[in-house]
Amino acid sequence: MKRSKFFDIPLLPMALILLLQACAVPQPVSRLTPVEEEYEWLNGTENILFPEQEGIQVELQYIRSTPTQLLFQVGVRNLSGESTLLEPSQCTLTAMSQDYTTELGQPARALDPESELLRLDLRASREQAEQSNEAAMELLSQGLNLASDVASIGQEKDPVEQQNEEQERQQRREDYEISQAESEIRLQSLDDQRYYWANRALRKTTLKPGYETRGTVFFPRQNDADYLKVTIRIGQTRFSAIYRQRLFKKVGLLTK
Repeated sequence: MKRSKFFDIPLLPMALILLLQACAVPQPVSRLTPVEEEYEWLNGTENILFPEQEGIQVELQYIRSTPTQLLFQVGVRNLSGESTLLEPSQCTLTAMSQDYTTELGQPARALDPESELLRLDLRASREQAEQSNEAAMELLSQGLNLASDVASIGQEKDPVEQQNEEQERQQRREDYEISQAESEIRLQSLDDQRYYWANRALRKTTLKPGYETRGTVFFPRQNDADYLKVTIRIGQTRFSAIYRQRLFKKVGLLTK
């Protein structure tokens, strides 16, 4: 039988190729600078205080980038005599031309905190169910082991066979404990993420007269854009600011 050429390839180079293909490429860090609006420095970043419109006052501050998102701190004060609805998912991020007059492509909506919280709750529910099912299977396995031990009382067992059986039981128990510990870590991570979205994100709110709120708004990244327009929509009122985007891969080294 003819031997496949596949088996002539050394395993170590193959492993290195697979490892290199799996390596993640770091995203550049995005820095945004306002280009038109007046601002004041606050905790190391530019804080824009928009002129009041229809009794609504808005502050906007770029915070940082993550591998997938751009984060802004938004503060809203209702100085009018009527309640107003604040919906973060109505805020948008739009790529702009260099003269700031032309929108390039469709605006990207901010992530909806309520949808993110639902997604996290569903993931936690699935994780808890899998954890409970695994615990039930482990309990059943222990019961079967006990029944087997009782049934074999008085019977002579081969020492090697008995040792192998004990090792298999021990290995299954260790695998179960590791799996349960990993599940607890995942649940804790989901709980931490939920806390952040519930308490740090700007949430859908009916803002009554004289009240204010603030929180983080999350936009998907747009690395190809040199200029970005952030629009905060409160009811029918819009507050917009243009930012210049610079991408860094190393300190002092611009990618664009």
